[in-house]
Amino acid sequence: MKETNLNTIIQNSLRRESWAMKIPDGANGISVQLPFDGFATINGLPFYWEAKLQKKYEAFNFNKVEDHQWSNLLTIDRELIVNNYTLIILGIWESRKSFRVFFFDTKYLWDLKQSGVKSIKKKELEELVALGKFLDIKSEISYNNTRKQFIQDLKRLEEVIISGPA
Repeated sequence: MKETNLNTIIQNSLRRESWAMKIPDGANGISVQLPFDGFATINGLPFYWEAKLQKKYEAFNFNKVEDHQWSNLLTIDRELIVNNYTLIILGIWESRKSFRVFFFDTKYLWDLKQSGVKSIKKKELEELVALGKFLDIKSEISYNNTRKQFIQDLKRLEEVIISGPA
């Protein structure tokens, strides 16, 4: 499992609800600096995301989000005059166990970072699981009889966004 796979899952899941676009990575080995991973609409609102993947429950270090990604997501959040979702999505994939996604409000994480907090600790992630502040990713058979993974219960997005302490 790679971060690009997680972004494909996010895009496909959002497309089932409305519309989504993962910003393509550079082709043929050409590296480009992307503002963030993708954008969409859901629940009638603009949705912008940066996704990070971890392969086990461990602290989520804020340095995994690059400076330009913080800047772009925070600018969108500040400049849009409509409500919107600007989220950092943390996927935790434990092979053969579980695959969960956590939706963090970018401004909340930025404020933590600015106050000197360096990460969301493993214990805090486990507390979020206990509180049900995540959505599962499960495999399903899609329309053309192929197996695809989707975020389950995306209609519950508003309930699971983490925008303050647990």
